[in-house]
Amino acid sequence: MITLDIRGDKKLRTRFKKLEKQNPEANVRAMKKATAHLEYVVKDNLGGKILNIGTGHLRASITKQLRQGKKDIEGIVGTPVKYAPIHEYGGVITPVRAKALTIPLHRLIRGRARDYPGIFRLPNTPYLVRRKGNRGLQFMFVLKKMVKIPARRPFRISLKQAKKKILSLFHKEIKKLYK
Repeated sequence: MITLDIRGDKKLRTRFKKLEKQNPEANVRAMKKATAHLEYVVKDNLGGKILNIGTGHLRASITKQLRQGKKDIEGIVGTPVKYAPIHEYGGVITPVRAKALTIPLHRLIRGRARDYPGIFRLPNTPYLVRRKGNRGLQFMFVLKKMVKIPARRPFRISLKQAKKKILSLFHKEIKKLYK
């Protein structure tokens, strides 16, 4: 599960603490709205702005959660999808049970190379192909020893984009206390 919190943001924490002391219920309302907004921004960014949609599984897995303790409240926006951290932080992927990774060459190719009938390795190349018609070949996969994935930071970028709105949500709840 990837979670981001606002512990490091002094301005946001100060507003949150002020509201917490004055009216805990207002604090809960503001945190609910803030996590709902952040969830929306993350899903929007995963809809093609930061990451292209493959299956939509990562985007659909984004959830919000509120945890309330005796002295604090925590808003969490995250995902249990195990490949989310590689998109957030980047890294290197290497094969675990094979000599090479099989990387699809087209968006429409899903699953493993062995699931495609008639596939074979083109001699002296890293390509897996299959016959297309009488003369042609369809390039299906490329074999790689490792793949370096850059950090795309969808959660951190989303938090940065949502910060102003989140601050205003807390500010509105503080204003309501003085009406």
